[in-house]
Parts: sequence; structure tokens; C-alpha cells
Amino acid sequence: MAGYVLLLLEYNHVKIFIKETLMKNILLLILFLNVAMYAQVVTVKDKATQNPLELVSVYNSDPNRALLTGSNGKVDIGKLDKSKPIIFRLIGYERIELTISQIEENNFIVLMNQTTISLMLL
Repeated sequence: MAGYVLLLLEYNHVKIFIKETLMKNILLLILFLNVAMYAQVVTVKDKATQNPLELVSVYNSDPNRALLTGSNGKVDIGKLDKSKPIIFRLIGYERIELTISQIEENNFIVLMNQTTISLMLL
């Protein structure tokens, strides 16, 4: 009889442990999904070299409210209005205007083409 009670207590202990672990995993999953829904990270790269581009301005219609890419070429566009085109601009590169669906089709990677800058001498 004593062995049965010990087994029952041990079973209850494991049951509680499983419940606590399961609850923690569910909370982590909910937190992860919540962050993933709002975090839409885009990587901006040079089309020719595939190198990430830093300090690319990313905005909808107001350049004064632009986001900037980091040194790894990444920017979180989660706060931008997805119903309007998203503009990518950097000096020395062609300006790009894309919809959110176009960005999603390219797996959240934006490739920018270099342009030639000519200085006019007088």
C-alpha cells in the first residue's frame, strides 16, 4: 500500500510538471505568434552584389516619417500602412515603390539597382 501511495504522489508530481511545462510552452507560442504578426522584417540588398544596404529610407507617402535600414540591411515595416505602396530610397540607387504583396512574393527581400550620378561642371 505504501508503494501505491508513493507512485500516486510521483504520478501527480509528473502531472503537475507536465501541466506547468505545457502552459509555459503555450504562453511562449502565443507571444511568438503575436510578435510575428506585427514584425515584418524586410532585407534591402544591392542587386548586383547581394550586399545589404544600410540607411535606406523606407516609407509610405511621407519621407519625414521614414524608417531606416540597419547595417545588416534590415528594417521592420510592421508600423507602415500596408494598404499604400512602400517606397525604398537611397542616394546612388533607383527609387523603388512596391506593394506589400510584391514584397511578400520576394520573401521580404528588396533588391535595389545602382544608378550613375553625374556631376555637371560649369
